Amino acid sequence: MISISRKDFGFRVDKRYQRNHTGSDNAKCLNSKLGVVGERRFKMSDPASYSYFDDLRRNNASNFSPILKDVIGRNLHRYHNKTNSSEVPDENDIIFCHTPVFVRYTTQEKEDYSGAGYGGAAGAMLAIQHWNNGNGVVVKDIEAIQKSCPRPIKFTTEIFDTESNAVPAVRGLTGMIIRDPYDIDRPQPCAIVGTIYSSVSTKFAITTGVYDLLQVAPGASSDALDDKKQYPLFSRTHPADEGSASLLPKYLQDQLQVKNFAIV
Repeated sequence: MISISRKDFGFRVDKRYQRNHTGSDNAKCLNSKLGVVGERRFKMSDPASYSYFDDLRRNNASNFSPILKDVIGRNLHRYHNKTNSSEVPDENDIIFCHTPVFVRYTTQEKEDYSGAGYGGAAGAMLAIQHWNNGNGVVVKDIEAIQKSCPRPIKFTTEIFDTESNAVPAVRGLTGMIIRDPYDIDRPQPCAIVGTIYSSVSTKFAITTGVYDLLQVAPGASSDALDDKKQYPLFSRTHPADEGSASLLPKYLQDQLQVKNFAIV
């Protein structure tokens, strides 16, 4: 488990733990969990606190339940208010989508890539924080989404070190999938963010496809991952190799007016 705390850019690895750090998020139509934002410390009652919804689950366990009972794989959870005794969520219930983030901090050869790992983890946590609070400072449309959302949905997360290798990555994912649906501290996932390497994602994405988990990768550019029969729920924010290869000469020709160039 990776424990994340404030230092330098705001995060460090606590070596007492081996891999993931559970997180979550807060307010308005969706919310978040930063514990510390700048130098301001939040209490549980403050909906802008990054730990707010983790604390809500743990301190009100009787009000927290899975949407799908006795299932292995994708799940959603809800926090139901005391006035709603129905199994069907009402407009005052909170729906939780736990979305683990798989990043590279190390390799199995003990190489340190923690800088990139911290950056990826911080970016994911900040995105969740903004979404859950309706903060449109980076993405303006988030404010409108929060106002139009028919039911409050909250994202929570945890950070997992893939070690740049498919075996620990898939092992970690499998461990999350088979969690008890009623586990308060470590909920089953409803979606996955990661992984950055194609060599990891080609194995990882088969597992997410089998268990009906949406996977969004920030990298993994192999064209092979475009095969929707093999990887039905894989998606990425990074272009595939074929797209990059066609864009580069077009940029050189159209934007830089290059007529001839050589690759050495």
